[in-house]
Amino acid sequence: MNIGEARRFGTEKLRKAGIDTPRLDADLLLCKALGWNRAKLLAHPEVELSPEEEATFLTLLSRRENREPLAYIVGFKEFYGLRFKVTPAVLIPRPETELLVEMALKYLAARRSPALVVDVGTGSGAVSVAISVALRRGRVGYSHSLHEICHRIIACDLSPGALTIAKENAESHGASVHFVASDLLSPCSGTLQLIVANLPYISTHKIQTLQPEIRLYEPKQALDGGEDGLDHYRRLITQARALLDKHEGLLLMEIGASQGAKLAKLAASAFPEAKVDVHEDLAGIERVVSVKLE
Repeated sequence: MNIGEARRFGTEKLRKAGIDTPRLDADLLLCKALGWNRAKLLAHPEVELSPEEEATFLTLLSRRENREPLAYIVGFKEFYGLRFKVTPAVLIPRPETELLVEMALKYLAARRSPALVVDVGTGSGAVSVAISVALRRGRVGYSHSLHEICHRIIACDLSPGALTIAKENAESHGASVHFVASDLLSPCSGTLQLIVANLPYISTHKIQTLQPEIRLYEPKQALDGGEDGLDHYRRLITQARALLDKHEGLLLMEIGASQGAKLAKLAASAFPEAKVDVHEDLAGIERVVSVKLE
């Protein structure tokens, strides 16, 4: 078949499999099989696939039909304008998590002294690497360039496989991040100015109701947050209480829809002197709980 026929064939197969974006997914799988980008693919519908290319495309298509996540098949996911390597060892970065990065950068931009930043549950390293790259490049629109002050970033994860991927992503983007194998903040000491956390927050009983791409393929340890989804955050808050800068510390925690009020209450109980807020993402869904000490 030629490229135009392969695109139509793949799109129809994925549509029947219940894929939400069948045309885009088919195109990206075809790009993977050919080693092309999408612009070249769209410009040359008449080019014939070799037998090897066609066989590769059909194999990739079958994997997606079985609901394996596209990111795992093609081997990457875009996040905050950067391409991150992903494997089944890490949770696939989501666009909504970019709010964590934006809030972290806003905090760092307002500072006049260096901050020690800890990314807890780093996974693929998306959050810490995105922050580091933004610091290096500087950002327009703040009172001063972010790169004028030297902040230090530490990223923690309990999974050795995740840390391997995170280190590769940091290296590929030239990010200055120190990676540590740890259970939350257990190895940290001293004073932390900024803690950013995207921990497992899905209730155990809800995992079986998730889409097959998540339920069957993404690492369960990166999803399961216990009975109400907040088990890991309870431990994090307890640890953060002893480490967060009492004068200007900030704790940012990503959550799922409808968890804001409960986590905010837990945080306010542990930090009665802090300003605790729930922030919505661009879709209007509760996404981050912030704890600000002043």
